[in-house]
Amino acid sequence: MEKKSLGRDFWLYRGGQAVSVIGDSCGLIAMSWWILSATGSAATMSYIMAPMLFARVFLLPLFGPLGDRFARKWLIISGDAWRGLLCLVLSAMAYSGFFKIWTVTGVYVLMGAGSALFSAGASAITPNLVAKDKLQLAMQRGEAVNSAGQIMGGAVGGILVSVLGVGGAFLADGISFLAAAAASGAIAADTRPAVSGGGSIAAWAKELSGGLRAMRNVPTLFWLGVFAAFINFAFSPINVGLPVLVKQIRNMPPWFLGALESSISAGVIMGSFCVGLLLRRFRGDMVMVYATVFLGLSLAALPHAPTVMLPLFVMFCLGLVMAVINIPLNTRQIMATPDHFRARLGSVVMFMCGAMTPLGVAVTGFAISNFGLNVTFLAGGLAVAFAAPLLLAIPGFSALMTISDEETHDYFIHQHPEAFAEQAQPKC
Repeated sequence: MEKKSLGRDFWLYRGGQAVSVIGDSCGLIAMSWWILSATGSAATMSYIMAPMLFARVFLLPLFGPLGDRFARKWLIISGDAWRGLLCLVLSAMAYSGFFKIWTVTGVYVLMGAGSALFSAGASAITPNLVAKDKLQLAMQRGEAVNSAGQIMGGAVGGILVSVLGVGGAFLADGISFLAAAAASGAIAADTRPAVSGGGSIAAWAKELSGGLRAMRNVPTLFWLGVFAAFINFAFSPINVGLPVLVKQIRNMPPWFLGALESSISAGVIMGSFCVGLLLRRFRGDMVMVYATVFLGLSLAALPHAPTVMLPLFVMFCLGLVMAVINIPLNTRQIMATPDHFRARLGSVVMFMCGAMTPLGVAVTGFAISNFGLNVTFLAGGLAVAFAAPLLLAIPGFSALMTISDEETHDYFIHQHPEAFAEQAQPKC
């Protein structure tokens, strides 16, 4: 059976994360609804969300070296437990009617730090849980499982906010994080990196500088990071604009916001099953370009879609093309990177990809307040679509996306050995 082929540890990890994804969807719906109900301002929502995103993004490269020094499952457990406790704090605040912008922002920033710590382990743990020849399958199934959790989370979150209020949704989010931490704690595999070391500040600084050096000396990754940073900036209207579209423009209840979140996740599931077929029939680099164009056009069309069903369809399309883009890129990056660099280099990549997102969220709140939702979505979507052909100008991108899976393993170290030059110590 396929499930057996991926192993108990993989399904423990992914099952736990699916539970936390369900809760996280509840938390995201609750937070946006709470802010809009208390302030009625898209700008205020962006000003609360942006610092959290800033903390998460800019702590990623600082925490990343930890994933190349220590067991990755314990970083995941710590990040999930930390976020679970903070969600319980938010639940208590919501139930007591306590809403102070700076307090909510502070707790949300601390949650961003927990997300960065989680990512330090999660960015590189999958190769520790499955065989090399199962990595592509594991990435596809992991994306599908997470998206299934998001489908349930969107529905559950919308219902919980409607029935139990914001506090109930935050409570569910907190419990889900603690359950995910428990599931990861049951993983039996050795999740230490191939090169394991101590925890001194000097060792951490060396690992950090090594990750930054590797990123700088692998031009394919560096320019992909720059490109992704721009795309994420232009795509930022979705983070703030979706709750505004539902609550203030369409005057719909929380369950409709949950339904939109579920639709995008359903699209990701469909995309995770379609991506293999697309890559067998078409060149991988061209699939990325056309999918990015479609992503931008879908974003631009979203606020213009009338009725209830068309926005759900547009969100489904967004999720589908996001899976078609992200699964091959993430899989190729992980396969091409040597194991003892995966966490720190993965964290630097995520930092570059997300560095502009906090600014984009802040700008989106201002843009919606001053130019309207439709103009903001249209500008962001067209920027994504017109930027898509620039992917083909990235050095080595077409080669990375068209070589065989066998050639992809440790591809970067063969192409750029100077980027990964350091003394490797075996595990103790």
